[in-house]
Amino acid sequence: MTNAKSPSIGAHLRQLLGRVQNVDGTPGVMAESTATLAEAAYHVAGRYEPHDVPSDISADEITNVARKAVADEPLDEREGFIAEAIILPDLRPAIDIIGGDFTIDHPAWRDYGADTPAHANFVQAIPSVGRIELPGNPGVPYGGTGFVVGEGLLMTNRHVAQLFASGLGVDGLQFISGIDPAVDFLRELDNQAGTPFAFRKIRMIHPYFDMALVEIEGLEGHAPLWLEPVELDAARPRRIAVVGYPAFDPRNRADVQDKVFRGVYNIKRFQPGLLAGRRNVDSFGKMMSAGCHDSSTLGGNSGSLVLSAETGDVVGLHFAGIYKDSNFAVPAVDLARDGRIIDAGVNIRGGGHRSDGPWEQWWRNVATPERPTTAGVPSTPAAVAVQAPAAVHVPDGGAVTISIPLQITVSLGVPDTGSAAQTVEALSLDEAIARLSQALPDDVVRVKPGFNGRTDVLVLAARPERFEVVRASAPAAFAGYPVDVRYATIDEQLGLTVDQLEVPGTIAYDDARRAKAPFLFDPVEEEMTVIAHVGPEESFPMLQEFLGKVQTTLTSSMYQFFAAHVMEAVKERLDAGGLTMKIVLDPATRDSGDGGPKDGEFRRDTTFEKWRDDFAFTNVYVPVGNGKLVTRAYHIKVSVADSQWVWLSSGNWTRSSQPKPVDGGARGNREWHIVLENRKLARMFEAHINADFDQCGELGGGEEAIAPVEIMVDVPEEIFLEAPVERLQPLRITGRNVKVQPVLTPDRRGRVYTDAVLSLIRPARRQLVFQNQYIKIRKDMAGNLDELVEALIAKSKEIADLRIILRAGDVDDDITELRRRGLDVARCVRIITNTHTKGIVADGQRVLVGSQNWSDQAVSTNRDASLLFDDAEIAAYFLKAFEIDWARARPAVAAGVEKPALIAQGAAPPPGYVRMPLSEYYGR
Repeated sequence: MTNAKSPSIGAHLRQLLGRVQNVDGTPGVMAESTATLAEAAYHVAGRYEPHDVPSDISADEITNVARKAVADEPLDEREGFIAEAIILPDLRPAIDIIGGDFTIDHPAWRDYGADTPAHANFVQAIPSVGRIELPGNPGVPYGGTGFVVGEGLLMTNRHVAQLFASGLGVDGLQFISGIDPAVDFLRELDNQAGTPFAFRKIRMIHPYFDMALVEIEGLEGHAPLWLEPVELDAARPRRIAVVGYPAFDPRNRADVQDKVFRGVYNIKRFQPGLLAGRRNVDSFGKMMSAGCHDSSTLGGNSGSLVLSAETGDVVGLHFAGIYKDSNFAVPAVDLARDGRIIDAGVNIRGGGHRSDGPWEQWWRNVATPERPTTAGVPSTPAAVAVQAPAAVHVPDGGAVTISIPLQITVSLGVPDTGSAAQTVEALSLDEAIARLSQALPDDVVRVKPGFNGRTDVLVLAARPERFEVVRASAPAAFAGYPVDVRYATIDEQLGLTVDQLEVPGTIAYDDARRAKAPFLFDPVEEEMTVIAHVGPEESFPMLQEFLGKVQTTLTSSMYQFFAAHVMEAVKERLDAGGLTMKIVLDPATRDSGDGGPKDGEFRRDTTFEKWRDDFAFTNVYVPVGNGKLVTRAYHIKVSVADSQWVWLSSGNWTRSSQPKPVDGGARGNREWHIVLENRKLARMFEAHINADFDQCGELGGGEEAIAPVEIMVDVPEEIFLEAPVERLQPLRITGRNVKVQPVLTPDRRGRVYTDAVLSLIRPARRQLVFQNQYIKIRKDMAGNLDELVEALIAKSKEIADLRIILRAGDVDDDITELRRRGLDVARCVRIITNTHTKGIVADGQRVLVGSQNWSDQAVSTNRDASLLFDDAEIAAYFLKAFEIDWARARPAVAAGVEKPALIAQGAAPPPGYVRMPLSEYYGR
């Protein structure tokens, strides 16, 4: 162990020891107490990678190392390890609450222990914090946290309220039908559920702050808390605690979460930390000044209160966080200045102090159709000559109105001189986006970063029907950045793009019942038969061949099963007799409530009901969502025949993934498939599917249900038409040893998949090729996906031949973020229209074939399956398929001008488009 990081650690400690404020308000300057020294060391949590801490490290040793680090004294090997090991996320512990109280003996938080004033303050507030229940919402049965702030008044986040309510402001707010929200003030470690209090009325959904107020009746015993309008000071961090209901969050590292939260989620927790200064953050498309705190929080903490240890009052409303960086809260002092919040009856020390702020314009925007201006929004000066026909004076120091058909008023933070051109300091790309986002016309749904093949650009995501209007009227540049107009994605058209918001992500998938053989994921190296093949041409013919092998049992798991010709192939085998079939299906397979099946598809409800009557057939739909088997999707595509044969694929049983050959060919998705004969692997997959089936029953999964009427989208018909230019015949291997490892998610919260893929990426020495639908990485995302993407980008800088193929359409944001993280997208990335493959080939020797897309849920908490082959012949086959696709792919920078998908309107899609449910579009 070296002492390389000690000066850095010491610098942080010296800085912090000079500014930590004790609970009694006195500065903790070079205090001699263990608590203050350890607190100083702990406050640099998240700046270094976490390490395991040996159990024999004592508090005295931590204190001694902290003293030596402050003084820059040399550290021996053990002390050097401690200096690094104490920098751990779990040094912001999550403490269990039992019976409305907590016990804390952590050396950094001894002044929160029993019989201290801080402890009494916290315990008094705990009963007024509750979990927001959404029993009518099958996807998210609870939404976050809320706390009592007035007579019959509960405060939470706006993004939590929008799970059960619609509207903005104070007028016209409505509950979403069928959800029946309530708040439960217990849900502590013993999982004791209290009596939920039903929500009576939505009082406010704030248009500027991430805050909402709800009226509740009968809150006796849950006293209203008080907001303390205290200014935040980065030089004097305040000791605080967050109280809320953290839930497992797939965006963060699973091992770190399990360490901090001890693998227990969805219960009330006490989470100590420090509240420091402010930072401007993006919240719902606008920049707001948020308070920064460092308590350990997760999804589910949305709406938690931030409590002052000194007073027991609320000093902030937690709403978001960035892993290993900072958490954010709406400062209570800002809430206490909004007259509408004061008038709503929120308890505020001193009654609040009314003043105008950036929120006033957003209130006016709710009441009128006008777009908000930037008056009052914190601004950063800027460096570019901005041409404008006029300058308009505003109270905050200056604004330039760029008069184009879409009129954008942007505060530049400089006095109005009346000149037509103003030269100001340079804005960063993010600052330019924030400025430009403040006054968007309805035709533009979002401003975001982009890449035009040469440089960073500002992208105006335009509604497709208004694309030409926006393009004709948009400026060529803003703040020195080129402006590019691109089609808004389906998510953007639907308003679904929200970054950095915390929502619950806990699943009930039970690793414990799968801890022994045959569930294990050990590599198998045995003599076996393997048939490697690719679609679209060989997809359905080889599936038919596999089904023809079935004699007695067929055990299947499938995301989407729509295609009539696949159904007929299965029925043909059922009709032959002697077959027992079980299938586990994602809810996406259910019949849509909008009418009969589309051409080439079949009715699932009536078909499966008849099969259950006529054959030895059973099926179940997987409960999906928070607290269910998986988070977002049962996305797997695996079938097992006679406990002997395995069919595993990237492709669903749909028309696009299993196209019916016509005239010797087929048009549809590029897919990678495997059929193999090996009893050990077959029994492993069969055991997992059977366990899924059983747990679905325990969680309330049923045989049939009609899906709600879905959002319909019109997509370019090219997604069904493009075909490879060269057909690959199947590769058949028999009579020799093959080494292969099964890889499933969400096992071990995605670590089975993540660790397997890292073992494929990191050792690559000369070549790594990657083909997938997308890489849904976003700014500040953490967890398994972040690890995988960073490994991929790091490898791109080590070897010359790293290439990535992604599917065209809705991939522009992915490519932009990859570039911002350091990937040479012009060299490494191409796109094609119809790829549905999810595969990786390393050095022509090892290959991963399966169904995992690259999104935070797909690599963590969805159900998916892959096979990792260590076999040069199989790897060479799929490498050949990749090379065929690479040759026909186009540059990644073309993604922004691809023909757009549209929200369906009218009785029929436009010419050249195909209509489908949104879930099918996502899963195609």
